[in-house]
Amino acid sequence: MSERKDNLGSSKAWLRPLWLGSLVAASAALTMVYTCVTPFAAFAVIAAMSLPRGQGLSFMTAVWLANQAVGFAVLSYPWTASTFAWGAAMGGAAMSGTLAAQWSVAWLGSLRAAARTTVAFAAAFAVYADGAEHPGTIASLFVAVIILLGGPRVMAAIRAGATRRATAR
Repeated sequence: MSERKDNLGSSKAWLRPLWLGSLVAASAALTMVYTCVTPFAAFAVIAAMSLPRGQGLSFMTAVWLANQAVGFAVLSYPWTASTFAWGAAMGGAAMSGTLAAQWSVAWLGSLRAAARTTVAFAAAFAVYADGAEHPGTIASLFVAVIILLGGPRVMAAIRAGATRRATAR
């Protein structure tokens, strides 16, 4: 799979870490507020649609680590073998979901972004989903709908707002 060109452009390369950090912070905030609502499948699609494979997996590792850090440091998850095993299983599923989303995006490279996003989400969701009534599943569906309805326009608006704020300083 060829490496994707930076969607932010070379003059705005500083926005990428800010954007990724914001997403990791959002996953930590979701974990703090809703305990187990991190939408790993949705984050996998964001990684697959906007980052090269290695960076996408690194991003998902950061999302998973943020989830685990909040769980153990803030929410007082028990320090038991079972809890660590579930955390490792979640991390493995998040990475597998990301790989599935990346594969489907690459495989459908000539299709429109909405089609690639939909298939990538279905692939990541199928790999990661642990039950339709789980809050993380519902959150993933919600984020996927936002991506499908606004996709590039939503991200472009977020980037434009960040650029305006940065140049206003």
